[in-house]
Amino acid sequence: MILFTFVNSFSQTFLFENEIGRFTSASSFSINSAGFIYVTDISKNEVLKLDRKGKVLKSVGGFGWGNESFDNPIDVNANMLNVYVTDHNNNRIQFFDKDLNFLFEFNSKNIENNRYAFAYPKSCVVSNQGDMFVLDGDNQRILKFNTKGNFVSEIGNTDSGEYALDNPKKLAISNDGKLFVSDGQMVKVFDYFGTGIIKINSELKNANLNVSGFILTINDNNKIKLLDLLKGDNKFVEFIPKESDEDIVSSIAINNYLYVLTPTCILIYSYKN
Repeated sequence: MILFTFVNSFSQTFLFENEIGRFTSASSFSINSAGFIYVTDISKNEVLKLDRKGKVLKSVGGFGWGNESFDNPIDVNANMLNVYVTDHNNNRIQFFDKDLNFLFEFNSKNIENNRYAFAYPKSCVVSNQGDMFVLDGDNQRILKFNTKGNFVSEIGNTDSGEYALDNPKKLAISNDGKLFVSDGQMVKVFDYFGTGIIKINSELKNANLNVSGFILTINDNNKIKLLDLLKGDNKFVEFIPKESDEDIVSSIAINNYLYVLTPTCILIYSYKN
């Protein structure tokens, strides 16, 4: 076991820049490399695409089980080409292009072995190679599927020893293919093939996380911790936003900007490494 308990570093200065967006009950967000922002709003069961200034370019959704409908869209992840929405209560992942045009859905109905079926998914990421990783809420594990949707491997299951997942909340992937899972106050890190390599004690209960490039952000309802994965100094920066009394839902650091999602808006801060 490699367990990192990070040393606090408070040298970072965060400068409030802007507040964008108007949501009812935002549950997750993702920012692609072109700067477009995708937000899930669970009270409206919809997904929105915003530009950098917060203008809504498109929204899709509404309660239901058909294409472009959702029942608790709990998570969203986006890259330059596609957007992946975890449709929790509909037991599926919906795929959209970058402009939120529906492509297809992925569920367990066509998986031959029921042992590798998933239900109530909590999160989904797709690697640069096109493999998909689904955080299975029903069985507290990660399932890996290839580009054809065929099952590849099971990660973090009960046979994984100290890397077995207990109550995972969110899944993220770095540019080099490492998987990061928030599990209680621990962040469990796996390599691309599912071998546990690092455990991080975030000291944040029920923490959310994101990885953008090589910057890991971890947050609870009122505090954010950032870690540069390339530095290797095991030090994180701690930040508590003062511009809103709302809970922090999620956070993303990209291009020296920190984006903080609350239930109703996104707060934007600039910072220097």
